[in-house]
Amino acid sequence: MSEYDSEEDTPDDDLEADTQVTTADGQTVPAKDILAQAEANLAEVIADLSDWADDDMREILEACSAAENDPDNRQKYFETIFSKAHNLKGLGGSFGFDLVTEIGGSLCDYLRGDFTGDFETVSLHVKSLKLVLDQEMLGDGGEEGRALVGGLRELAVKK
Repeated sequence: MSEYDSEEDTPDDDLEADTQVTTADGQTVPAKDILAQAEANLAEVIADLSDWADDDMREILEACSAAENDPDNRQKYFETIFSKAHNLKGLGGSFGFDLVTEIGGSLCDYLRGDFTGDFETVSLHVKSLKLVLDQEMLGDGGEEGRALVGGLRELAVKK
């Protein structure tokens, strides 16, 4: 846990009611107002992240389905999966979705270079990414999350 005593105890609890901040344009405003605006801005960014992640995940699922149905052209679909998983990996790391970063990283490591690999290994990574995003699982997922990532990484070791 952070330096605060409970989940209800937040940084603004330490601000005195009369604490003032001078903004870049010279206005003096209550610090709590600045913090409230920052929290609202962050909520908007996280909502945008969800939209971006949904778009990338949809493209990954479409490419995974196409790869399953068209094994002769899997490499091009795996390239799309790699690209979108790489996007998710970066987004996850920026917003506390550590499992997305770890699973996306494992998938990218597996496909990197020649965009080849076992379909089932790719599919398990994709299904795991979808689960984590659908459940909005923040952090590393605890013991279960670490076990999931460990298992995927073991599976992703190419011959």
